[in-house]
Amino acid sequence: MAPMPAIPESIKTSLAQRLGEHARANRPQLAQVYVRSRAQFAYVESSTLANGCR
Repeated sequence: MAPMPAIPESIKTSLAQRLGEHARANRPQLAQVYVRSRAQFAYVESSTLANGCR
């Protein structure tokens, strides 16, 4: 089986920016959105709440 292609850096950056904008507009209680990737998958991790809780 051939290895899966990685997500290009431009897509990773764009995804993180778009998710951040969406969170600010629709979930003001979130302070930050964490995005990481591995191979062809992107993972959105638990965001930190504005009051300091996770």
